[in-house]
Amino acid sequence: MLDFNNVLLDFTKDVWSYISLGYFKQMTKGGQVGSFTMPHEVDPANFGNCHSNLLMAKAAIASVSTNVSTFKRDVTDIFARFTWLGLTHSLVAYKKSLHGIKMLQVNESQLSEELEKNWVVLAETIQTAMRIYAVPEPYETLKELTRGDVDKESISFFIRNLDLPEEEKLNLLNLIPHSYTGEAGNLAISIDEALGSLSVFKIK
Repeated sequence: MLDFNNVLLDFTKDVWSYISLGYFKQMTKGGQVGSFTMPHEVDPANFGNCHSNLLMAKAAIASVSTNVSTFKRDVTDIFARFTWLGLTHSLVAYKKSLHGIKMLQVNESQLSEELEKNWVVLAETIQTAMRIYAVPEPYETLKELTRGDVDKESISFFIRNLDLPEEEKLNLLNLIPHSYTGEAGNLAISIDEALGSLSVFKIK
């Protein structure tokens, strides 16, 4: 549980950052209070609540492992109290994170703008194709390209001059940052299926 909580802690920080960068918007409800100084802003309160509860859970569970008497007295009640305290804070954190996720809305225009500036994301699949067809030094060759200014034209020029079958070149030339996701889709599906089997993650 501690390992999972640590992962969730990082997740809440990441989501908070993505909201700040404008990658996510938060759906609002009538009467919802915004930021103290900027009423138009909606604080990611669920993720903040999740973060605080995870820290409380971490402290409670950690105290169980350190609160051992040198005189070997019975500390069962202390173990039980802090274990349940850690579990309770963890469950509250899980529910708050899920409620926060339900309020998220992808800011497609912002993401589209970011992707248009980052044709370098296609380097992964280009390198994979180069390795499949045994093109010499795929990593080193791509490193020279991708550590400079990369745009649609430079990527297209690079692909056309590769020693690859024409069909493979055409496949690569048809890729755009907006549609290329690599294995992300399959990974997301497998995670969703794994979480779906755990009743604790079902919001009522």
